[in-house]
Amino acid sequence: MNLKDSKEKDNSMTNTANTNYLADLATCWGDLRECEKAWYMAFWAPIENNVRVLPGNNDFMHVGVNWAHPSDLQLNTVRNEESDELVRTTHWRPTVEQRNALILWLEEN
Repeated sequence: MNLKDSKEKDNSMTNTANTNYLADLATCWGDLRECEKAWYMAFWAPIENNVRVLPGNNDFMHVGVNWAHPSDLQLNTVRNEESDELVRTTHWRPTVEQRNALILWLEEN
């Protein structure tokens, strides 16, 4: 086996492992918790004609591919809303929908 064949075999095994790993993380939309649905809709849902697209109940959602959990920075933005210091360091202020999704996430987690 030459070096090229060896690399292709390694890539094939890595791709299979990644696919299996992602399949383990896949969850149907209908099985997500409310905070996860709100988080996805506020931050990750595709927009068509200025409207966020709601997935179907049986659509698979892959954590890390279709969406990711909120970061500490995002969560701290609503935890510390009274603090001007955090707002000055992030240069980001959530929309009402995003703020509500972050609050719901904090309440459920």
